[in-house]
Parts: sequence; C-alpha cells; structure tokens
Amino acid sequence: MINVGRKSKSITVEAPASIANLGPGFDILAVAIDGFKDRVQISIKPGSNNISIKVENSDIPEDKNNVAYGVIKEAIHRYGLHGLDFYVRIVKGVPVAYGLGSSGATAAATAYGLAQLTGLDLEPQDMVKLAGAGEAIVAGTPHYDNVSASLFGGIVLVDPITLKPYRINPTTEFWIAVIIPRIPRDEKKTRLMRSIIPRKIGLHIYTLSNQQM
Repeated sequence: MINVGRKSKSITVEAPASIANLGPGFDILAVAIDGFKDRVQISIKPGSNNISIKVENSDIPEDKNNVAYGVIKEAIHRYGLHGLDFYVRIVKGVPVAYGLGSSGATAAATAYGLAQLTGLDLEPQDMVKLAGAGEAIVAGTPHYDNVSASLFGGIVLVDPITLKPYRINPTTEFWIAVIIPRIPRDEKKTRLMRSIIPRKIGLHIYTLSNQQM
C-alpha cells in the first residue's frame, strides 16, 4: 500500500510493484508485491503547466513518454489544474519490463501524490482512472489492474465498468517468488502483447440433441 511523506508544496509517495492478470482475471485482478517500490516526489509552483520529469535508477524516458507525464496531463485536463508547473522526481525501485507493474507503480504514486498535493478529493474509482491514464502511455490503452493493486495494496479486483476497486483480504498469509533474469527485456512488451489480443472473440454455442446426450 502507498506510503506518503509530505511537506510544503512537495509530496513524496512510495508505491509497490504488482502482478496482474492472475488466473482468469485479465485486466481486473492484481496483487501488490512489497519487495519492490517506486518513490515519486512531486513539487508544484505557479506557472504555465510545464511538466519536468527526472528519473533515477533507470533509463526510461523523462518526457511525454513517461507515465507520470500522462497522469499529470490527464489531471490538468480532467480537473482543471491550470496555472501550475509540475516537477517530478522518480526513483525506480521496481524492475522495468519484468511483469512487475513497473509503470503501474509510477502511475499510481503520481496519481495519489498529485491528488494529495492539489487537494483533489477523489473517489477510489477516480484515482484508478487517473492512474490508468498514465498506463496508456506505455500500453497504448488504459488498463487498471496493476495501478489498483499499487494504490490499495493486497489483492485487488477492479470492476471493468465502474473501475471501483475491491480489496480482497486473504485468510492466510502467502508468499510469491519473483525471479529477475539477467537478460534484455522489451520495455514496450505490454503494448505488444495487448496489440495481438483480438478486438472481438467469437462465442459459438453448441447444443446437443437428446439422442447425442
């Protein structure tokens, strides 16, 4: 779950890694992983909606191709956060492109921190939607499973229609082993995998006559 440290016009937020698409829960079910976290510091001051992003511990983009940029642009558009300049410092602790929701952790931390810093009183589903806008930067389309787990911790089921998150509290403790291979990975793998999913999947219903049963 997200941890916050705050002072003046700056806020620092940590958000954990996550694993999504658990079993049949494609795009709706994810679990937070405490072993890796991103730390995002957001500062604001009066200005003209400039967005400056700096990244440590990773070579991910520091421009409009960063998920934090997507979250802030969406917040400006959706909630009218005009007349401000935004300064974002991201310390990557979640390995990139290893299926651990690295972009989701950054997007979640940015969305939560921005809401706290600017006084936005967002419902959980609005927070999920805002963070999901950041995911669209790297995935091509918004998706909400990883960001939901990073925002709320534990196991989270997110309603695909309303985007309302439901936190599932397991009755027993469980552990997840994560293996990080030392091989190059494609940072755009989420976009690639989502691009090959059919837009429509045919559903054929076969009925058996009484003689065949």
